[in-house]
Amino acid sequence: MRSRVAKATISSDGNVRDEEYAEEAAVKSSSVSINARSNETNPTTWIQLLCVGIVVGVVLSSSKSSAAAQKVHRSVKTAYQAHQTAKEGYLKAYRETYLETILASSIKEEQEQEQEQEQE
Repeated sequence: MRSRVAKATISSDGNVRDEEYAEEAAVKSSSVSINARSNETNPTTWIQLLCVGIVVGVVLSSSKSSAAAQKVHRSVKTAYQAHQTAKEGYLKAYRETYLETILASSIKEEQEQEQEQEQE
């Protein structure tokens, strides 16, 4: 860390200000904001970025015909089919269990009603 003698002054509102630090901060903030603004409003940067995106998209879409991409596609397709089969099995088991519980509860209610009628 560098050592220097700071020029401290009292401002009109009573706060102590370091003029050198204030000047450095103003220079740094102005240079950052100018760079940030130039990147935001520069249309050539956006056009270049768009062109790079298009080139990457073309390269990726043309690589679909490669053997590695076909292997990945097959493995993803197989995993999806396995997932669908498991999902169908789960839903079938869930429906059966749900129907059994409904049937069991309705039988139990009927038995309770019959017992109440017999007691009367």
